Amino acid sequence: MRYYHYLSSAKVEMLYGQLGLGTVGGKTEVGVDFKVAKATRTTETSGEVNIYQKLAAVEEWIYGHEPVGSVDEPEPWISGRLELVAMTRGPKNRENATAGAIIYCGRTASGARIVFVGSQDHLVGAPPEPPVSVRRLGPSEVVSATRLLGRLIRQDSDQAPRTIDAADLRMPQHAVEAVGRLAANAQSIGVCEFLAKRFRSYVSATNGHDGPLLSVGSPLYVALMD
Repeated sequence: MRYYHYLSSAKVEMLYGQLGLGTVGGKTEVGVDFKVAKATRTTETSGEVNIYQKLAAVEEWIYGHEPVGSVDEPEPWISGRLELVAMTRGPKNRENATAGAIIYCGRTASGARIVFVGSQDHLVGAPPEPPVSVRRLGPSEVVSATRLLGRLIRQDSDQAPRTIDAADLRMPQHAVEAVGRLAANAQSIGVCEFLAKRFRSYVSATNGHDGPLLSVGSPLYVALMD
């Protein structure tokens, strides 16, 4: 059983709609291979499929068909369990055209870092999303997330670059350190389980040697473990 801190219903609905699964009646077998053992369960569904059943089906498909890596060895999808800190940025009101952001940061023992950017609309317990006709621009898209990260880095350091070049996978050391300082000022939410879509990864270089890896992405879900 999971206690969700963040669940992107928009991503779940988008991906589930491409799986070709029905919404009324049927049987779904869900299994997740963590490279140790595979746990499988079969669930009967009748009537409307809820968001958690859809997430289970989407996860099954991702683990079965997409490359899934870890924070230390990222792939197009990143899965793991790690202590995360969280911070919010931007507006969170129904009138603003841009949704506020929730930013998760974490670091492994090897020094590899993650920054996941999502919409405050998808925090569990947040007010319902506005109708599609007035849907606001979310911060979790690749361009929005990268721009937000760039702004936070520039605010932290006058020497940070004005932009982050999407074609350049080598990030200045001070930029990676700036992310670390941002995380140090954020609130810990404890050890979390997560699955996130990776946008891109950066490596800092110091004295000709590669430094800590930083992966930027947007979470499908973040669940509390503590």
